Amino acid sequence: QAMGQGLAALKRWYKPFRPLVRMLKGEKVVFDAPGHCPTCKKDVPASPAAQTLFAEAPTVLYRGAGCKDCRGTGFRGRVGIYEMVAMNDELRHLIIEHAPESRLLDAARRQGLKSLREECLATVAAGGTTIEEAVRITHQRS
Repeated sequence: QAMGQGLAALKRWYKPFRPLVRMLKGEKVVFDAPGHCPTCKKDVPASPAAQTLFAEAPTVLYRGAGCKDCRGTGFRGRVGIYEMVAMNDELRHLIIEHAPESRLLDAARRQGLKSLREECLATVAAGGTTIEEAVRITHQRS
């Protein structure tokens, strides 16, 4: 959804910033979440509630137990979660013709755009952050 809003904004800016659309290489939306502490990160079974939030939720998640390295929080550092699309001729054309946001999103998905929710789930499954952080980020953008 954030990416669609960004692409829609480009439509509004097109006339005053015509060269911008031609030169634009893509758009990126970045969120950061607290990362698990690598010292105390442990496998934990995914709760049924967590599994219902995401269609393909992993059965094992990770959680920091808390240690001296993370000052007992279970988190250390930040993890980037990205929603990114590379600009192509189809997207440029849609922006120029002031296509609706839904058409911009469809074109971006055809070229591989993953939703913020999908990116969050991939980060959770890889052990980068917690399911709670993924929910916080995706609900913050809803």
